[in-house]
Amino acid sequence: ALFSEGLAHQQAGRLAAARVCYERALALDPGQTDGRFLLGQTLYDSGEHATGEAMMRAAIAARPQAANYRAGLALSLFNAGRLSAAKDEFWAALQGLPQDPSLWRGMALCCIDSGELDAASEAARVWAQLQPGDAEAARLNAQLESQRQYDCGVALEAEGRHQEACAAWRVSWAPRSGSGGASRSRPKCSAARASSCSGRVAWRTAKTTAAATMPMASTRCR
Repeated sequence: ALFSEGLAHQQAGRLAAARVCYERALALDPGQTDGRFLLGQTLYDSGEHATGEAMMRAAIAARPQAANYRAGLALSLFNAGRLSAAKDEFWAALQGLPQDPSLWRGMALCCIDSGELDAASEAARVWAQLQPGDAEAARLNAQLESQRQYDCGVALEAEGRHQEACAAWRVSWAPRSGSGGASRSRPKCSAARASSCSGRVAWRTAKTTAAATMPMASTRCR
């Protein structure tokens, strides 16, 4: 009963009350691994990072098969801004909980933070598959695809292929389904547009416009 009461307090954000419940419960049953992990998470989320993390990791060591422990540690690290460490824990948790969309979300955001946009795209794709109606997942997938098109344009520009670079940049800034604007297909390049896109003013304008919409780090063109 005390563990259940503590969990209710923790989920409601009443961390001090949750701590009291968990500590009282563990005094009665010191071997309760779930309670020890939850107390550790409560301490970590209350700002006692060293003690809380040590307690959570001790619980993970005692029950390494408990993917939900890894998931809880990942979320606490993520919320504390430790995204590099959180990414490792999200990945470990996903080995046991591959159908949890919140873990794929966390993985995608951590990979964006570290500049691993190919991995972010894959994680975001799985997240959207698991939650097809999620607006945030759709928006992130659209942003990642726009970034990919922009980076392809940069690679094409470096090769002197200005017309193709211009086309990629035009696609990168086009509103996409789920991105907050109307869905738009890849623009067809008429003879007039082809001539225009091959001009330096046109492709530099396209690049500048696309760059203004790109909040993420660069990734390779594939």
